[in-house]
Amino acid sequence: MKFIPMLTLLISSSAIAMPITPEEALTKALSTLPRETQFRVPSLHSYTLTSSIGNGNIYVFNSSAGGFIIAAGDSEIRTPLLGYSFEGFYDPSDVPPALIDMLNAYSNGVWETSPGSPQQEIAPILTTHWNQDEPYFNHCPIISSGRTMTGCAATAISQVLKTYQYPECGSGVAYAQADDQPVSLNLDEHPIDWANLRDSYSSEYTEDEAEAVANLMHVVGMAINMSYGTSASGAYPRDYVLGLVNHLGYDRSLRSLRRDFFSLDQWNTMLHAELSSGHPIIYSGFNEYGGHCFVIDGYIYEPETSNAYFHVNWGWSGKSDGYFPVTALNPSEQGIGGSPEGYNKNQEAIFNLQPNQGTEYLIPEIGLYGPFGVRSASIMKDKDPEFCASGAGINNYEGFYNVGVENISVYLGIKLVDKETGKIDYVASDTYSTLNTTGRERSYIISADRMPTEGTYTVTPAFLYDGIWYEIGQDYTTRTDLTLTVTDKRFKFTSKPYGDQSGITEISTGISRESTTYYDLMGRPIAEPIPGSFYILKGDNKVTLYINK
Repeated sequence: MKFIPMLTLLISSSAIAMPITPEEALTKALSTLPRETQFRVPSLHSYTLTSSIGNGNIYVFNSSAGGFIIAAGDSEIRTPLLGYSFEGFYDPSDVPPALIDMLNAYSNGVWETSPGSPQQEIAPILTTHWNQDEPYFNHCPIISSGRTMTGCAATAISQVLKTYQYPECGSGVAYAQADDQPVSLNLDEHPIDWANLRDSYSSEYTEDEAEAVANLMHVVGMAINMSYGTSASGAYPRDYVLGLVNHLGYDRSLRSLRRDFFSLDQWNTMLHAELSSGHPIIYSGFNEYGGHCFVIDGYIYEPETSNAYFHVNWGWSGKSDGYFPVTALNPSEQGIGGSPEGYNKNQEAIFNLQPNQGTEYLIPEIGLYGPFGVRSASIMKDKDPEFCASGAGINNYEGFYNVGVENISVYLGIKLVDKETGKIDYVASDTYSTLNTTGRERSYIISADRMPTEGTYTVTPAFLYDGIWYEIGQDYTTRTDLTLTVTDKRFKFTSKPYGDQSGITEISTGISRESTTYYDLMGRPIAEPIPGSFYILKGDNKVTLYINK
């Protein structure tokens, strides 16, 4: 998939590390393998150091029995095992290693998994090991430079659809692009032959089996508005959803959610719950060069180290398939449409995928990028408060975005939770906001006469759509707790970083220094660091990375 993510890392930083030898790194990594898999692990002497990356920050070891280990070269990191597989080999001379992003992740600490409740192991759901070239691309468009690839999204979605054996046939005329020229396909004329699909096409297969998988890949690619190319084909995540519901007969209750709007514990729990329901997950991630769509279909949790690993089917005939934390989705080597980095930014996953149940419309999604706040922290009760991304004006990206797949018209508003009684109320703006896909509002005003007349409240952003209130997702790197206190004469708002503040000690004293600026790991200014998070401190002509424990 070849397109640029919305956000890139703006500030580089370094952290104090405790380097260890390759032997120590391998020993620590092997010791944290999930116990259920350790019977498959060769002896220590069966591993050979293949690559040392970033002056020993990352080590990659191949096993003579097959498979590889990706280990951290730092004694202090809580996740010494960054990835592993019991199949294939890592060959840096053959395929460019996809570990540059892991080095960035090492510097920024973004792979560290968060401790949570032990959860049941889920064996990989998919049985397929498909790819993007022959025979998968046999029905894809031919352009001047040759036959085009299926695209990573078509391969990932096709593998997931095989587990459902649904639909019997797509519907409607679908449109896509090949060499920037429009192409179309009447999906009603291309029934899907589920019976003749093989799990693998790496060995001999019949003409009917090749025809079945090529037809499926073509139907899916056209349904999701693929942009076809001979080296790589790509589609946008919003088009995955539209294709699934409009052309492939899946229910409109599905949701494409962004990891940015959830804590790591929440995200891991959501993924685990989806897998527990027997649903493999269509997943996408991005880097500086582009993105990739793949499938998460299994889970292992190691309670002794609090490390969570998800099984990834990368869609490259089994190459690099293995277990990874969602914060370090770094395949050791990549295939068709790959890039020089892993896929740890702007991650999205599709939840609740199921055949049509009659749901009338897709759930609208609005997300806030930037901390939630107000223009004026204290105003008279006869004045209308204006709610906004409180850093608006610092960065152009901040605001309330339509992160769904359809244009929507909504009333932006707030959710009020009474701190004494727990009672919940919603208050809407007077103004109707029409948001195209990726459209945004920077702020909205709520009439003073709609605000509460007394009390203390927790305030979060929300919106009203078709008579139903929905909460607005908030980017966890900048999320804040906003409190409203209503006095006899004034609305008073106070804001602090989201969650428990007991971990902030030295950091809070630095807020008043004009020479100091705090940034999240995307390089965006923040008011204060969030507890338990990594953050960047820029001041006194130096940039330093910290963890706010």
